Amino acid sequence: MIVPIASKNDAILSKLVWVKEGSEKSKRDIVGMLLDSEPVDHALIELLAKDLGVEHIWHQIREQATK
Repeated sequence: MIVPIASKNDAILSKLVWVKEGSEKSKRDIVGMLLDSEPVDHALIELLAKDLGVEHIWHQIREQATK
């Protein structure tokens, strides 16, 4: 049996797209993922968020998580 597993980085990118569509829950999920102890690859997310057209959302959420 094959079980697909998304990395934390992949999950954040997917949720950024949902935030773009108006999902407040996805925004809260991303903040929670940024606050937990498992590291994320900020440079990779930055690069891919730009490609997906959600870079501005990524910056807003990252700033929110550091407050």
